[in-house]
Amino acid sequence: MAVLATPITSPLSAYGVARSTISGKPLSAEELRKTHAYWRACNYLMLGMIFSLAMDAIRRVSKLQKIGGHAMDKFRNEQILCRNYAYEHGSDKPDVAEWRWPYGVSKFKD
Repeated sequence: MAVLATPITSPLSAYGVARSTISGKPLSAEELRKTHAYWRACNYLMLGMIFSLAMDAIRRVSKLQKIGGHAMDKFRNEQILCRNYAYEHGSDKPDVAEWRWPYGVSKFKD
């Protein structure tokens, strides 16, 4: 496992010069696989929470109940389809696994 080579003395900045503070070997294939699996699980939990919050808002806001029922059904059905596919195949649905943000990458300037 990699360790910090030197303590960080200056604050990190998204706009600063790229630098590495890690010394030693890179992650092994198994460590990389486990890290990737961990972050995918975190993403699933996050998406599940977003769907749950959206569905909860639809249930609680009276105006949304009338127009949001269809969206709530669609969210719930997609959750069930994804869960069943992952259980049966051991991986994400292809349309989920290969999904990319369709609007390009934002460029932040100094």
